[in-house]
Amino acid sequence: EDLGDHAFLEEQRRTAGQPEQKAVVFRGVGGTDKDVVIRDSPEAVSAMKGVFKRLCTSSREMLSVSDIKKVHSLLGEPLDESDVPAMLEFFKASVESDLVVTFDMFMS
Repeated sequence: EDLGDHAFLEEQRRTAGQPEQKAVVFRGVGGTDKDVVIRDSPEAVSAMKGVFKRLCTSSREMLSVSDIKKVHSLLGEPLDESDVPAMLEFFKASVESDLVVTFDMFMS
């Protein structure tokens, strides 16, 4: 599974004497210089990519504000309509259909 242009598989040493562990590193999350290291198997990260794609209504593989509202409902934490303006401001979005979250941001 393609995890995106910013994802890289790295071998990392946990501590002295410990075996190397694989990790997926997302470089430049959200267009910043921030890297996110996921210390899980590439298969687990690939499974999360599948979940992300199911949540995503865009063909561009990005979540909209509306998609994020749906995620909150699925997690049993529905948003009140009064929460929407703050969420739009947080994501610097104009409308709920604006695409605001990439997979690497979702994983961070």
